[in-house]
Amino acid sequence: MSRYLPSRTYLYAALTATALGLVSAGIAWRFWAASGPAILFFITAGVLVYFYRRPAVEVHPTHLTIGGERIPWNQIRQVNHTGWFAPLVLYLVTQDGRRITLQYPGDLESATFLMREVRQMAQMALIDGQPHREFWRAENAAAEGPATSTAVTRPARQKYPILAPGEEEEIERLYQRLKTVGHLDHPKDDN
Repeated sequence: MSRYLPSRTYLYAALTATALGLVSAGIAWRFWAASGPAILFFITAGVLVYFYRRPAVEVHPTHLTIGGERIPWNQIRQVNHTGWFAPLVLYLVTQDGRRITLQYPGDLESATFLMREVRQMAQMALIDGQPHREFWRAENAAAEGPATSTAVTRPARQKYPILAPGEEEEIERLYQRLKTVGHLDHPKDDN
């Protein structure tokens, strides 16, 4: 079982937005134009608190749990990504036609792991419009690189020489001398 909790970053950002809203509200008592930023800071703080208070997401071998709602993997028919990664937003469509919005306000790395885990476990579902097997076949082909993929290949990076011509032979000669003699310095005469 994997458990994904909201990131504390949302709480810290909400506290910061609230503090800035209070400062702006204090300034707005004397200068009315500061009331606009105060309102925006308080709205931002509210949205951030909403995301921080989202329930934990648990991935079990047999089901997905979002807060208190338990969704069996064999009931999920579609997993659609909205393009949002932080916070992660996925639309899940179940067998009975319900559309469930999975919102996970975590850091980018955890959101990526959660999205990948949900896509892997929902084996009966269409993933962003593709059947499960075709999606993972394309995903694996893209991960293997352009040699085995039919994707458009990028031009190879140009390699710039580090050594000037002739320096490589000099370095090889010094290396061989170091191996045989044990040092590169000439012996000193003690006269």
